[in-house]
Amino acid sequence: MELWDLLDGDGKPTGRLLERGKPVPRGYYYKFVHVLVYSEKYGLLVQKRAMSKKSHPGEWTVTGGAVIAGEDSRTAAHRELLEEIGLDIPPERFRLVAKLRRRYAFLDLWAVRTDAAPEDCTLQAEEVDAIRFVGPREFLKVAAPDNGRRYPLYYRALISYLKSEKLLRANG
Repeated sequence: MELWDLLDGDGKPTGRLLERGKPVPRGYYYKFVHVLVYSEKYGLLVQKRAMSKKSHPGEWTVTGGAVIAGEDSRTAAHRELLEEIGLDIPPERFRLVAKLRRRYAFLDLWAVRTDAAPEDCTLQAEEVDAIRFVGPREFLKVAAPDNGRRYPLYYRALISYLKSEKLLRANG
């Protein structure tokens, strides 16, 4: 049974826990992470969710997951990347790109560079069916397929990250 810390509206722990799969009580939040993985040689990593997943089976997305109770966000980002993709990149190399608030959750967006090749990845079968490395435009289509209509702050954070890495031109 996986437990998550329940957070207040400012993202601070309340001392209460939430069991994974249970609805988030009104006025509370949990935290999850996304990890943007960039290789200068191969591009940006995206993963295809396992067909056995309850939510969004077979959908291409970025690596991520919930922060478990007592865990900090950076540790969660490292754990998710290691568990799902098999890449053990030191946590101190992860850079926080954005902290965003959604309806029932806070999202910490992390970025990390790697020189790992696709064949260096070991996929967690329960979570991931495939990976691929893509260019910045394809990455945006996967990470924000609606061009930011649903989550404009997330989309802007992705654009900002891609520009900071000089993967997109500053003027678009």
